[in-house]
Parts: sequence; C-alpha cells; structure tokens
Amino acid sequence: MLFLILNHKFVMKNILSILSIILVLFSCSEDYVELDGGDHKNNSMHSRISSDEDYYNFFNPKTENFILVEDLRNLQGDIIENNIYSHSHTGLPVQLKLNSITLSGENVMNTGYYNFSNNTFDAESVFVGNFVNASLDNNIIEIDSDSKNSENYLPKFISNFRVSSNEVIGKGSTLTWEADRLNDNGILMGIEYSPTNQADSQIVSNYPDNISMFSTIADRGSYIVKEEDLEKFPDGAFLTFYIGRIERIVKVDPSTKMDLTVNFYTAIREDYKLSKR
Repeated sequence: MLFLILNHKFVMKNILSILSIILVLFSCSEDYVELDGGDHKNNSMHSRISSDEDYYNFFNPKTENFILVEDLRNLQGDIIENNIYSHSHTGLPVQLKLNSITLSGENVMNTGYYNFSNNTFDAESVFVGNFVNASLDNNIIEIDSDSKNSENYLPKFISNFRVSSNEVIGKGSTLTWEADRLNDNGILMGIEYSPTNQADSQIVSNYPDNISMFSTIADRGSYIVKEEDLEKFPDGAFLTFYIGRIERIVKVDPSTKMDLTVNFYTAIREDYKLSKR
C-alpha cells in the first residue's frame, strides 16, 4: 500500500488514495493477536502493524533515508507492482544489495522526492524465509543471509492463496495460504472498496468514496472471514482482498549518523464480490 508515485495502487493503489486511507485494525479476536513465532528466538513482532499509525509509517518511514521493496501479484502470479523506492537526505539513490546481488535497477528514475526502480528483482529469490544481517555505508545497504545471529527475518513469498467461495466472499468464507511459521509479524490483510470498480450504479451513488480496512492476522495458513471484517462495506460490492508479509530493518549510517529504514513487502491481491446474505 506513501510514497506512491505510480498509477494503480503502489501498495494498495496509488499515493493519493493511500495517503487518504483511514485504517481500522482489529484487536479483539485471537486471530489478530496470537501470532505464532514458531522457533524464532526473538518473538518481539518488531514489524507488526497494530495501528493506523504503524501502517502509515511502514510505507512512509520517518527516517531521513529509506528504501521500500515491494512485490504485489495477482492469484495467477502476474506482477502488479515490483518496485524499489528510495529516498535519501542527499537526493541520491540508496543502493540495495542482497547476498551481493544489487536489487536496484540501473535506470533509476527520480520523481522529485523518490528514486524509483521498476521490475528490478525476483521476489521468489528475495522472499525465501531467511534470517538476515544488514550493514550500511556510503549510501549502500548490504543484506546477507545469516540464520544464527540476526533478529531480522525476510519472510517467505506468499503462495497458494485461495478463497473458499471463489468469486463471492462473505462471513464464513475461508482464506488459505501457505503458512510461514517463522514469520513473527503475521499476515497483513487488506480489504478495499473503490467506486470505480463497481458495476452497480446504485452502490456507487450510495458509497462514492473509497473504503479501506487493514489488519494483522496470524500467519497460520488460514483465516475465517468474520462479520465485523465486512460490516463497513456495501453488500454486493466488488472488494479487493490482499494478504501480505512485511519486514522492517533499521540501520544507522556510520558516515552520516542518520537512520536508514529498509521495508520489505510481498503480497497477493484479488477481487471478490461481497455477499452478506
């Protein structure tokens, strides 16, 4: 779902829609709060999104320098967004290397505030479920796999996402995906309504504004949709569902003494018609 500069929905559509989102995150159900960290020695959930401020800050880091690595796909695996955004206090692109491979593309575009690289990395090679260490120097951050001495975990690529009711979704529908037992940060679940995505003119007339809801649920491989998840959305509307995984790495540049945030995001999205009957 911020920095989003492109068309569509850079991380949940485009920058204007995202900056206007008011998020409501759930906390009353154990599906939202009991996140199983598996064997992860540090079950601190340091990147878990648990408030609207957390969500906004994940995509708009307050540090002077930041990188956002985003991969968003549909159920068929087609790329919707595969981008790296960065910002530095100098205005120069922040380079990112993972296991000695440079992820940022050679042709970096400057949007005035963000440096942007499009279709620059293979998400299935990045999001493989590794603990990593990060080092930063001279505007280059290098991330290397280290399964023994790290608090940072790059989760697995989202796979096998399905909804039990196929094209229609409602209370009791089951979302399933391949679980990642080491992912302390849970699954970021997003639901969006857009009037431009509706076939029913009456729905558009009654609900002319975008409606969005994001929450953190346990990465257990399944989730049963609850009535309260859908109550703010109009019956019969087409909704976009997202499930994603995130990680946040914060380092201090020894040359500038400034923080640099590297945020990773991988997700799948699909549209479903809402039925409250």
